[in-house]
Amino acid sequence: MRHQDLPSNFALKIHALLCRPYLKGRDWYDFSWYVKQGVPPNLPHLAAALRQIGPWAGCGHAIDWTWVQTALREKTRQIDWPAAAQDVAPFLTATEQASLKLWSERFFMAKIERLSAMWTRPHQDVPSIHVIHS
Repeated sequence: MRHQDLPSNFALKIHALLCRPYLKGRDWYDFSWYVKQGVPPNLPHLAAALRQIGPWAGCGHAIDWTWVQTALREKTRQIDWPAAAQDVAPFLTATEQASLKLWSERFFMAKIERLSAMWTRPHQDVPSIHVIHS
């Protein structure tokens, strides 16, 4: 059994958002969920992933919260939000699908701002999850 906490999972979700070469609505749905839950991303884990795989692999520049925030904002501006919502809709209940009407650049910029505010306050204990690999 391997154990990974929610901040580490969130870090890898942010890595997917920034590095995945195609749009996956589930990534944005999960991003919204982590922010709503108040989970701070594990920044060292995210930085290590960004340095290993993706467009910033091997670049060697500092990856801090300011850098991540800027990268998330840039990515948010590039997303086709109706397409992202359509991509994830089949996996959601009718009630959850209704919330997809809110998906927009403005909606996710607000999520990034909430994450930024969360980042500046002391981190609380967050729950962890257990993953069993066979």
